[in-house]
Amino acid sequence: MHSPALLPCGGFTDLLCLLSKIADGSLDDYGDPGKWPTYAVKQLPPADFRQIQDSYAARRDQAAAP
Repeated sequence: MHSPALLPCGGFTDLLCLLSKIADGSLDDYGDPGKWPTYAVKQLPPADFRQIQDSYAARRDQAAAP
């Protein structure tokens, strides 16, 4: 499974960065999602996921106790 990487320039919030990418043409690749850089996402094994759920539930129940 792959997920898209972060958008350039802090998600297009930095105007100077965005303008420089437009000027040098390096922003063209971000118009086509097929060209976006990706990173591999690993699934948690079921036992690890269950352990995280149990830990969260224990903390939630402890915080709710008077």
